[in-house]
Amino acid sequence: MKKNRERFYNKEREFVYKFKVGNERFELRVPLKFPVDENVSHLHGCLMLLHNLPCFIESDLKEALSRFVEEESLRDHDREAEAPLEAVKLREVDVHQLAKVYAETTLEHARPEERNGAEDFADVNHDLIHSPASETLLNLEHNYLASKK
Repeated sequence: MKKNRERFYNKEREFVYKFKVGNERFELRVPLKFPVDENVSHLHGCLMLLHNLPCFIESDLKEALSRFVEEESLRDHDREAEAPLEAVKLREVDVHQLAKVYAETTLEHARPEERNGAEDFADVNHDLIHSPASETLLNLEHNYLASKK
């Protein structure tokens, strides 16, 4: 894993959920390691069971948890994307070298252009018409046509 990515991965963040039961207020604090590899629905179910939470907060907790995971994941992606841009701004990275590497990588992973039969025929026809052999072929065709009459 690259040095940049290590800064944003495996960071622990605390999910805080507050709810009220009767007159009492409760607060659920759960440390989550990002990126969250687990399905949010599964994580939600585990939280409900492990903390013996009341069923009437189930949908609200799931929504809050989903929102928290999504927002924190987006923040991580934003930070990860901004780090190389910041390096370019601070001239820590040679832009010309970066462009060269980008071009090489793009070409390495690009599929070759596929040609169809019509393009092949057009190219062969074009080459034939503009070749020195075209005059000979036209003369032969003319002589063949003249001999048929």
